[in-house]
Amino acid sequence: MNLRKYFKVFCLFLFLFGSLIFAQEKQFRVESISDNTITINAGVRDGVKRDFSGQAFWERELGGRKVPVYTCRFKIISVKESTSNARIETRSPSDPIEKGQKVKFDQVLIAPGKLIIRSNPSNARVYLNSVSEGNTPLDMYLDPGSYNIRTEKSEYKPKDDRVNIISGQSTRKDYRLEPIPTPKYRVTINTSPEYAKLYVDGEYKGETPLEVEINKWNFDLRIEKENYETIEKNIILTQQNSEKTYYLEQIKFKISISTNPSWASVYIDGTYIDVSPFQRTLERGRHKISIVKDGYESIEDEIEIKSDIEKTYTLKEINYGRLIISFFPYANVEIDDKFYREVPPLLEVKLSSGRHKIRFYSSKLRKEKTIWVELSKDEEKRIHETFD
Repeated sequence: MNLRKYFKVFCLFLFLFGSLIFAQEKQFRVESISDNTITINAGVRDGVKRDFSGQAFWERELGGRKVPVYTCRFKIISVKESTSNARIETRSPSDPIEKGQKVKFDQVLIAPGKLIIRSNPSNARVYLNSVSEGNTPLDMYLDPGSYNIRTEKSEYKPKDDRVNIISGQSTRKDYRLEPIPTPKYRVTINTSPEYAKLYVDGEYKGETPLEVEINKWNFDLRIEKENYETIEKNIILTQQNSEKTYYLEQIKFKISISTNPSWASVYIDGTYIDVSPFQRTLERGRHKISIVKDGYESIEDEIEIKSDIEKTYTLKEINYGRLIISFFPYANVEIDDKFYREVPPLLEVKLSSGRHKIRFYSSKLRKEKTIWVELSKDEEKRIHETFD
């Protein structure tokens, strides 16, 4: 009794299974034909699996029954959403393939499942069972089953996962990738002279000496200081803590100095340089120029150097007179705040024409006296003084 019951159930199962296959067969038809390729109106959403083979047929009346008359065999070569392309393997000369023919597959169709993969950030490489499938965002159809997923992106930690694909269903996977922590580098920048402006990858960091923290092993360094040459370098760090020192060179410009007449002694910032004419280089900024030549008035000038410069100075000739000085009983003599000596004996001095201050003083006598003397060109003037 039980065997008969099981047999009935088994027959019912076969009937339902056959009905399912028949229903699937009837909904697929040949849409078009070109040479040895046919297009079938069965695609991914209809459950066509790639690499399946089948047969195309016509239904014919035979003895009051509809029977299939097969015309060719085919093998599916590509699968799309609604259609599948198949390559014809055999063709019946007496019954050619035409549009509208029904198709029958050799095995029960299995609908693939859809896998949707997204990542943040996107453009991550996806591997299924160690095979690269493309970059996110990625949508693909897969046969039912389990798959290993690996998502990789440069500078991010890879993600490993496992997914179970179910026939006819969509499965979505979202992955948030974690950045790989980059080591932090500390570098101390010193300059000579100090207090230069420091830029790292174009960003101002402060004035030297300065310690900066960087999240990568190389960077572009720029050092600026007024009146000094700018330093630009690409720095490669080989250790996490380091120190670097840079020596700045002052910006210099050419200065040409000549005098009329020439062969005058020239001093710049109090230092003897050369006799005119000459050419030198000077740092950017303000500088004091002193020019001295016997028989000519001295020249004092201040110039600002910010580019190459040429300077010509015309010296004014000095007109001299002679001053003869005597004093009683005795005194030290200063002329125009310059000490000469004690008088007596008689003091003869060559002085430029004009007004001069003469000071007599004696520390022993605790006395002093000041007079003014006007001297003309080529004049010889005698003066005799005493303490009042």
